Amino acid sequence: MIFEAAAEPLRNTSDSLFHLSGMEPSRRGRRPSQIDIAAVCSRWRTIAHKTATMWNTIIFDNYLANEAAEEWCARGKSTPLDLVVAFLDCAEEGRWHRVALINRVSHRLRTLKLVGYKLPLNHVASEWTLPAPWLQTYEVLTRFCYCEDHTVSMDATGMFIRAPSSFPALRSLKISPMYFPWRTAPAFDGCCASSVQDLTLSFQDWPRTDLASTFRLLAAFQNMTSLKLENVAICEAGSHATECTAIVGLEPVHLLQLQSLLVTTSYGFDSCFQWLHLLDAPSLRTVNINNSQSWQRELPQIAG
Repeated sequence: MIFEAAAEPLRNTSDSLFHLSGMEPSRRGRRPSQIDIAAVCSRWRTIAHKTATMWNTIIFDNYLANEAAEEWCARGKSTPLDLVVAFLDCAEEGRWHRVALINRVSHRLRTLKLVGYKLPLNHVASEWTLPAPWLQTYEVLTRFCYCEDHTVSMDATGMFIRAPSSFPALRSLKISPMYFPWRTAPAFDGCCASSVQDLTLSFQDWPRTDLASTFRLLAAFQNMTSLKLENVAICEAGSHATECTAIVGLEPVHLLQLQSLLVTTSYGFDSCFQWLHLLDAPSLRTVNINNSQSWQRELPQIAG
């Protein structure tokens, strides 16, 4: 019972992403708390190894040996798995071991968070191929890498991930930051993303948010009920005598199930929210943009 009670706080401790920056050499060779407990004595080791729920949250980063990750997965047996995998180096060998592990436990995945540089994450999109029928939460967090060719804008090559349509049970998707053009492996079929209910897209400070591409992407998630747009940069103008140039020529996006919209703008500067007119969201009930009321004149039916 003690070990089962300890499982949840241990998972919370293991799930810290603080050390995933790749800048903490002091943590190299770290031992997860679960392994420390199992090393106290033979009795504790036996009980810990039999408590599968202690082993179902794994962070596979530069500091965890491949053998330790393999053992950790095995200890969890067939329990649902919450996996964080860091690709914070561009070496092919390191990536191969991590992708192999993802494929090996893909059938157990409940949540998957991929954190890393753009180049290895692009490879993961096509190398992770096995089904993940129980995956509910999928996050892709891209970090800056000095190895990349920085004469080429990240927006020129876009975002490349495994398609959300590959996961029939997917409920939550987060991409940070979001780059266009949007590409997936296999090619994304928007009508197959009907399971996603919570979508989070985080953008860069510069260049400005590509509103047309963003709307095309949103249209693929017809059953989405909650949308979070972070670090949006569309228009800083306080008022317009005519239609905002950022929305000229754009068609409305139909989000018939959307109930909650949370938006934060880049540095909190945006004060023009005419783009809200293009959201056809008759079920929308909750709106929060920078914790202010500036948007209310654009959506009076919600503000009232």
